[in-house]
Amino acid sequence: MEILERKGCKGDLASYIDKRINDGEELLSAKSRVFEELNTLLNFSKELHSAKSYNEIGELLYGHLKTFYFDNSLSGYLAVYDAKYDQFKIEYEISCGNEVENNTPPVRLKEVTGFDTLAIDKRETLFISTSKSKESVSVEPVQRDLPDSSVVIIPLINKDILVGVLRFVHEKSHSIDHKFIEFLESLCHFISIAISEIQNDNRAQKALIDSQRVISNLIKNLPGIAYRCFSDKDWTMQFISDGCYDLTGYEASELLYNAEQSFGELIHPEDREYVWNAIQHAIKNGKLFEITYRIKNKYGAEKWVLDKGMGININTDGNAHLFIEGFITDITDRKNSELEREVLYLIGESIHKTGNIEELLASIHANIRKLMYAENCSIALYDRLTGYVSFPLYIDKYNTRPEPRQLRKGKTEYVLKTGKPLLLSEEKLKQLIEDQVIEDKSLKAKSWLGVPLFIKSVPIGVLALKHYETENIFSERDKNILMTISHQASFAIERKFYELEKTSIEQRFRLIWDRCSEGFRLIDKDGISLMVNDAYCKIFQKTRDEIVGEHFSVAYAESEREHMFNRFADKLESGNIKIRYENEILLWNEKKIWVEVSNSLLESENEPPMVMSIFREITERKKLELNLIQSQKMESTGRLAGGIAHDFNNLLTVIMGSSEMISQRVREDDKLNRYAARIRIAAQRGSDLSKQLLSFARLDKYSVKPLSVNQILIETLKLICQTFEKSIEIKRNLQINLPLINGDQNHLQQVFMNLCINARDAMNKTGILTVETSVVKISNAVPEKPKDFPAGEYVRVTVSDNGSGMTEEVKQHIFEPFFTTKDNSKGTGLGLSIVYGIVHSHKGFIIVESKVNVGTKFKLHFPVSSSKTMLPKNKVEEKITGGTETILLIDDDEMVLETGKELLRSIDYNIITASSAISALEFYKIKQKEVGLVIIDLSMPKVNGVDLFVCLKQINPMIKALIASGSMDNETYDEIIKQGISGIILKPYQLSTLSKAVRQSLDLR
Repeated sequence: MEILERKGCKGDLASYIDKRINDGEELLSAKSRVFEELNTLLNFSKELHSAKSYNEIGELLYGHLKTFYFDNSLSGYLAVYDAKYDQFKIEYEISCGNEVENNTPPVRLKEVTGFDTLAIDKRETLFISTSKSKESVSVEPVQRDLPDSSVVIIPLINKDILVGVLRFVHEKSHSIDHKFIEFLESLCHFISIAISEIQNDNRAQKALIDSQRVISNLIKNLPGIAYRCFSDKDWTMQFISDGCYDLTGYEASELLYNAEQSFGELIHPEDREYVWNAIQHAIKNGKLFEITYRIKNKYGAEKWVLDKGMGININTDGNAHLFIEGFITDITDRKNSELEREVLYLIGESIHKTGNIEELLASIHANIRKLMYAENCSIALYDRLTGYVSFPLYIDKYNTRPEPRQLRKGKTEYVLKTGKPLLLSEEKLKQLIEDQVIEDKSLKAKSWLGVPLFIKSVPIGVLALKHYETENIFSERDKNILMTISHQASFAIERKFYELEKTSIEQRFRLIWDRCSEGFRLIDKDGISLMVNDAYCKIFQKTRDEIVGEHFSVAYAESEREHMFNRFADKLESGNIKIRYENEILLWNEKKIWVEVSNSLLESENEPPMVMSIFREITERKKLELNLIQSQKMESTGRLAGGIAHDFNNLLTVIMGSSEMISQRVREDDKLNRYAARIRIAAQRGSDLSKQLLSFARLDKYSVKPLSVNQILIETLKLICQTFEKSIEIKRNLQINLPLINGDQNHLQQVFMNLCINARDAMNKTGILTVETSVVKISNAVPEKPKDFPAGEYVRVTVSDNGSGMTEEVKQHIFEPFFTTKDNSKGTGLGLSIVYGIVHSHKGFIIVESKVNVGTKFKLHFPVSSSKTMLPKNKVEEKITGGTETILLIDDDEMVLETGKELLRSIDYNIITASSAISALEFYKIKQKEVGLVIIDLSMPKVNGVDLFVCLKQINPMIKALIASGSMDNETYDEIIKQGISGIILKPYQLSTLSKAVRQSLDLR
């Protein structure tokens, strides 16, 4: 197999002729062959001009080759590649001299395989003299089962763009010479050009069809009318889109060439002259026009439209004609909305301009008449204290104003009780009367519309309109508009009520103010205290005379006053006053207290704003709450961590098991084996992470053994160096021959990692992180040593930084859960509490040294181990042993169940699965003698794994069982073993650990 690099032959006809002429070693017969090849090239290039498809190109090519050079042993294909759509497809194929149908779907270029890939990648001709060679079979394995042949692959390239591949196969090895390949390359030069031309034609045709379809669909779906008309006063339509029906009520065919109606007659009579003059003026000046006018549709309804367009000159039959092309949009809703906004604005203005409620209601009525029929209008108000309904506004053509009355079954009362608008026709009113929902003895209106008035979501009245002559005169739109107006009216009525009750409210307020146990404070826009009560003075430990007339910050610590002064001014200006909050404050006498504050911003029309605040001291309650919250956080976080770890271990079981099954299936494929190995390694790392979660939740067992602290630190710092910013310099000073300590490697690694991360954050991404180890003798005289820890030799680990440091107050809280000085997005406050817990569980203690703007040192002390050597790591791969016994596998997780079944079946066990306790019990009752072992998931729904084992044991006291679990603490482990269970296997498990546990359990006597 070789790739031919043509230095003297580019593949085109001129290069080919030049190469042949200059070849002085050609024999007479060979020269005759040259002339035949040249003749073939000339004929082939002419015939290609008539080829309209890739199939025709293939027929021409292989037709010449088959008749001129080869017999029926010729095979191959022509494949075309469309770079625009990334499609590679075999368009023409022959086998043993005969054309065959190829229905292979197109593929992407990166999906092409075998010899074709090599030729495409190199962009050079690929010549395989014998397809049975070892190298050939390795590239294209299918050649192993095919006859030994000579193969030529030529990439088809035009203007440096790949357009296809020609594959030529002669079923006889060593049957093709280099001169024939040169001939083929010359043919391919013409083929590349022909393919490019066909591709360009196809793309152009497709683009034309697509653009026509898009334009057609766009016009059909436009929400308006696209048109072309003659420039005459009838606006005679030459083209008009289907949208004309929705706007005018006429079909396009009725308006074209004024078949049944001219568009000019649809324009409102008052607007026709304006429309003609505006459009003609725009055409005369060569500008676009944009005008609004009214039309009347087929049914007499008036609509507003926006017409945008321009005049164009088009030559037809040698004559120039002036046309108008444009687009008409229905803007009726927009025009109506503009009028609605104007009316609502005027009503809002009248609230401030009218002097009393009667003038306001009269103004509201006048503005409603601009939007809808309102000759008969009433506003009813309900007094909840007296239970009476009155009608301060009542305008009616036939009826007089009713006297105040108690609630009855009238239309007004119905809206008042339901709090919903009511739109009635004469027929609907009769139905409500027949159903005894409403009683109406007055002259019945043919149309009636009523909407409720609200104050603070409570109905206090009704705004109603009616018409005695016309039915259905009010629409749903009218109802919505009237509801909007009712909101404005409600606000005005509420203001009036406030004025009437102002005096009594002030009296009640003064009584509450003086006797309330909460602290009340009223301040003006400048923060000056206007009023305070006795309870407020008691909370802030100042007299009334010391507070009133001064800025409210006088009751706070002097260090807080300037900040509070500026913050209050900013918040008042922006209106961003907190309504309710709890806060710890520092009083003027440096005493800290917790207060609950409720603020109200008081604003009136002619007075500057004020802020009313209510204070309640909650210092003692806050201490109790904080203690409770801290306890609950630790408990809930532990449960969450344990739950996440359990589910995570189930997922890891599936991942690790599936990766092992992949390895078994593809043992001979080194590449896939490496991928599977990576999956197992990643899953194992996930398992280590899960163990840390379980450690925090106290659901794992500490694996305590003699350890080298230096070794753990070296591994940790290796990861730190890879992940921390380069601007942080990491120094280490580890004492040689450091004694061992007894501990759990994973937990200690977590401790060192947490401390390094804290140091990095304290240095704000730049500084020096130093890690040191040493052996120290701690005596009882050392003041930092806790009394509970014995004197003696300790291994000290010091993690220090030159960051921001801590105050003494912060130092007192750093080991408390959820205490943090970082932003919420950067820390949870759990890191140091975990460090503290792990160090104490290792019988060690921590000394912290810190100064603000200098840095912090954490000195961790671990008692020296009595052991002098570490236990060796067991890296011997366990032998996987299977069997033929029947195993009942019980787990509610279907993926874990399926993974376990496949793993055990792979070592010849007979596996039966059950996803619930009920199905497992039913099966075991029947097949207990056949089942050699039961594997039960510990965390089953409804019935846990241990309880299920007890039930199974009642059926068969000699049962052998394993418990599988993602988490297991020492206490749970001991309880399970006491029940008589054969053993425990922890998730995620590998096939080696699973097979060992199963075999040991089955072999028990």
